[in-house]
Amino acid sequence: MLTPLDNALRRVVHNHERYVARTFSGAHFACSAEGGHLAIIKSDAEAAVLKKVFAKYPVAKILGSFKKDVAFVGFHGWAESSDWRTIHGQTLQEAGYSKFASGEPSNSTTGEFCGGICRSALLNDLACEKPIAFICQKKRDFPPVC
Repeated sequence: MLTPLDNALRRVVHNHERYVARTFSGAHFACSAEGGHLAIIKSDAEAAVLKKVFAKYPVAKILGSFKKDVAFVGFHGWAESSDWRTIHGQTLQEAGYSKFASGEPSNSTTGEFCGGICRSALLNDLACEKPIAFICQKKRDFPPVC
């Protein structure tokens, strides 16, 4: 059985061998413009899918001056707090996946209110206004956008 993330649109973004990073709001908008949304992780199996997506993009092959070991996904600190919720309003526990990397979330009170995933498939809190890679999710049958 395919999970929604088996159909993940890899917006780690590849365009003519150049990767594009965006802020959290820019990433959210880009995913929406393509008929999807920032990926929401609902299980260990879905986290493993994203770990495989990362493995296809080794740090050494990614161009640009942004963090390459993390990517934005679909959660944030609700009302700029440590109440972590998906972009659809569920708590991470309700969504089904809330495994943060060791020591994370670390800065939810000092500006890191946006959700990310590490190459290890563990979650991290990130600065919303610093452009990084991002991962979108959309349904397989959604028509391509030109």
